[in-house]
Amino acid sequence: MLVALIVALAPVVVGDVDRVVVIRNDSSMVSRAVAEDYARKRGVHNIVSVRCRDSAAAPANETIYYPAYVEEIEEPLRAFLASHPQIDFIVLTKGVPIRLEGAPGIGLGNSRPSLDSYLAALDYDKNELAKRVTFVDPDFVRTAWTNRFWNSNLAFSHAKLGGYLVTRLDGFTEADARALIDRALAAEQRLRKGKVLLDTNPVYGYGDRMEFNADMKRAADILRSRRISVELDVKPRFVGERADLMGYVSWGSNDRNYNVHAYHSLRFAPGAICETAVSTSGRTFLHAGGGQSLIADLIAQGATGAKGYTDEPK
Repeated sequence: MLVALIVALAPVVVGDVDRVVVIRNDSSMVSRAVAEDYARKRGVHNIVSVRCRDSAAAPANETIYYPAYVEEIEEPLRAFLASHPQIDFIVLTKGVPIRLEGAPGIGLGNSRPSLDSYLAALDYDKNELAKRVTFVDPDFVRTAWTNRFWNSNLAFSHAKLGGYLVTRLDGFTEADARALIDRALAAEQRLRKGKVLLDTNPVYGYGDRMEFNADMKRAADILRSRRISVELDVKPRFVGERADLMGYVSWGSNDRNYNVHAYHSLRFAPGAICETAVSTSGRTFLHAGGGQSLIADLIAQGATGAKGYTDEPK
């Protein structure tokens, strides 16, 4: 099990603004600025103001202890949701912590789920249709909720499925976070025909044991069947020097031939979405030297949406 967060823009169209709530950290100048910019440009009026540690100020502030989270974030949000049952989407902003410390019900050891994923399953424990799964490893035991929206062919609805779709506007800087808003708007105004880059690592193979490579090959077939331009790279090299990308998937720094300069040379068109098989790719949204590759780099390089992971489950 990995604990994940998604950095993207909540899908808001005319008529849907009442389904969205923005969480603004009033202790953070950056959070206030990002929330206000999003609300103004998207016409969203549901804003929950909280006061907690400012994750935009220091790496230590990106983690919030569970009791503080409950008092400072969850309780104000619950109070709002109680009178706004139509909410389906929760948008977090830079300045709101990215992970919890000491969350209950996750398993033995050091439980550090992403704050985003914790909110996504809010009140699953009260939903008789929600199911828990247990992951057993020689080093740890963890439990998690199965996502009730997984593989759904219907539009998401909190009323029907429980939980929420949670996204965040984040990046290395305030400018990076606010750029997500503008890129999404630009993508909606103009249909772009960029390329999708799927960079496999052949040393891992393409069988069942390494499904990530196999999934990229299947994705390439699906994209081609829909006449979407795709580059499926099956060579050992780590691909860089690509621009105007509409999608990107790779092993990131877990690629045996990872090249940091190639990774940082990638550029994206408005609306581009990204994923990397890196278990700590969302561990920070502040500049940090060393460690595994970050999705915050891809956002700084023009991506509009990315999925990342704050921590290993250990």
